Amino acid sequence: MKYPPSIERVFDSNGWFDLISFSIDELEKENLLLIIEEKPYLQDSYGNFRGYFSEDVGVCVASKNEYWPLVLVHEMAHFLIWKQNDKHLDFGPNMLLDKWLEGGDIDNLYETILSCMDDELLAERKAVEILQQFNIPYDIDVYIQDANAYMFFWCWVYDHRKWDNKVANSRKVINLCCNYFLENPEAYMLDYHKNHKLRLAMNEAHDAGKS
Repeated sequence: MKYPPSIERVFDSNGWFDLISFSIDELEKENLLLIIEEKPYLQDSYGNFRGYFSEDVGVCVASKNEYWPLVLVHEMAHFLIWKQNDKHLDFGPNMLLDKWLEGGDIDNLYETILSCMDDELLAERKAVEILQQFNIPYDIDVYIQDANAYMFFWCWVYDHRKWDNKVANSRKVINLCCNYFLENPEAYMLDYHKNHKLRLAMNEAHDAGKS
């Protein structure tokens, strides 16, 4: 497939090859794998997604989409945080969120969403460190805009009780996001509810995907 120039620069860099070697080596130390699936997306009951980290498998990404190198960086961030955290991965909040998305009732919904967001924000900050550590030639400001769209997406999920990746991936939504991280998940929630244009763009992205 044809990649945009910003991603072609990543592939042409020594840092990219260093990162791949590093990822394979570090995962192997934990008896885990780096799996690159030659397909546009991975799938689960909520739809399409681009990658994941699992303490049982390792890091898996779908490579037939134009931004998969950035997904790899994000998922490696989750792995490195897990490793630094004594290999502890708390699935509790995510499992509760899955239950809620499937129609079940849960206590402390707001706190559950914030906990999930906190994990993702930590990973996004770590991903920026990885890009810088390996001198990956990708614009950090652009990466953070994309990351912030994902953070605001969790706010949209909280409001709508739906999981729709098109909302986070919408170019219009991304362009409305700032190029610096907010302090914490509560700050994202506050900014989301104050930003009418952002909420409107997210709803439009969701509605555009309806049949």
